[in-house]
Amino acid sequence: MQVQGGGISLDVLHFNRSLILDHALQEIKYYQKSTALLIPLRSFSRLVRQVLSELQWGYGDVTRISRPAFGALQSATEHAMITYFEMAFIPFH
Repeated sequence: MQVQGGGISLDVLHFNRSLILDHALQEIKYYQKSTALLIPLRSFSRLVRQVLSELQWGYGDVTRISRPAFGALQSATEHAMITYFEMAFIPFH
């Protein structure tokens, strides 16, 4: 089926859209099975240090954070973001 005046057929558009959706669903399934953290460590570290430097709770310059505390903070942040995105998606069902 051709669009008026020539152009791309609707069958091709439908095929491309289905390929994109299939790829998106594969990515969703992959990340749901994965237990690895999704935010890159260095990027998250820079963000945490920036926030800590801006807050400065009267303790001076906070530049160190223990690895277990940092890992817990990153895990909790990712969990909160995933929950937020899931809640944002609920009205569309």
